[in-house]
Amino acid sequence: MASHNKGTLKRNYRVPSKSEGKRLLKSIASLLSDDDQFRDAISHKGCQIRRESAHGESVCCNNVRALFDELPTPHLIVEITPFPAGPLTKNDYAKAGKLEQVLRTGPSV
Repeated sequence: MASHNKGTLKRNYRVPSKSEGKRLLKSIASLLSDDDQFRDAISHKGCQIRRESAHGESVCCNNVRALFDELPTPHLIVEITPFPAGPLTKNDYAKAGKLEQVLRTGPSV
């Protein structure tokens, strides 16, 4: 079986604070829930944020996984993995671009 990391896009973002990390995770969850590019016919329920550990939360939805962890310093890891496993497609890169926009927009005042 081929390693599943082969087609994974992975980014690590430093986050200024715990509250900002949680805000970004919520933004990602709502993007994944609302944007047609991320949705498939089976999962129109929206994406839930789950507690991973005492210091981490994640949202896993439509081939995208975002994990916010406070330790050692607040950071956010975003992964896009094609399913079924294979090379990344144009669509995957489009998703990455949208996620990047969400992550680049600072706190809205």
